[in-house]
Amino acid sequence: MTRELRYRPTGVLFYLVFALSLILSKSSKVFFCNLTIQDPQTGIYQAAAAILGVVAILLTSDAIGFVLSSLYIFWWNILRGRFRLGKGGFSKEYRKLAYDIKSYIIAQYRNIDIASGIVEEHKSAVKTDYLKAQHQKFEKQLEFYSAEVFLSYFWQQAPSSITEWVSRRFTVFFAGVSTILGILLGLLISGVVIMVCNLGWTASNTYVTIIFIIFIIVVGLNANYVRNEAWQMIDVWFAGVLNPRMRSIFNTIKKDTTN
Repeated sequence: MTRELRYRPTGVLFYLVFALSLILSKSSKVFFCNLTIQDPQTGIYQAAAAILGVVAILLTSDAIGFVLSSLYIFWWNILRGRFRLGKGGFSKEYRKLAYDIKSYIIAQYRNIDIASGIVEEHKSAVKTDYLKAQHQKFEKQLEFYSAEVFLSYFWQQAPSSITEWVSRRFTVFFAGVSTILGILLGLLISGVVIMVCNLGWTASNTYVTIIFIIFIIVVGLNANYVRNEAWQMIDVWFAGVLNPRMRSIFNTIKKDTTN
């Protein structure tokens, strides 16, 4: 799925669930007849209304998908972190990793050898009081920087083939979650319309709802699976850089594959 089209399936599914639920209701024929201008002789107005409806779905499906995706991104970045900067979003997901990149970089900055536990003295001389003050200010702020900043910078050093592989999986993950929101919202709104307009709930509505719920579960499991795959790939690449044993193994594999 390309990033440019990742919103469209969500919008289309929202319209599909909404329309299908209304069509399967008891009074659907009367309901849709009241929404269209009828011409018993030619039926041109009904055809025009149907065509306009399809065009409207195609034109607005991306917008609907974007809105639903934005709602999840808002929850992902803000609500998951309880409105605390650097606590939600990828910073919260960052805890899934085996390697704490932020701590590693800060430790290296302070000349701490994590592997052996040996602390070295900082020997770099600061020539001016101004630079010294700037360095001290930076050191005080370093602890409070978002873990996502360190992760993003470190991750950008990875080969483009790996970053693209991971990006595609996160794209599938977010598309899957927004698709779930689209289906749920379609079921909710259509259910409200059926009740308010007294259209009548049918057994077909129940069966279709069950089918969509099963689909939601499948999409959710797949989204969670690809998200875990993405974090595992990041962890493996970090290990290839930070772990001497893994780095040696990867270098051997690279030599064997290039020969």
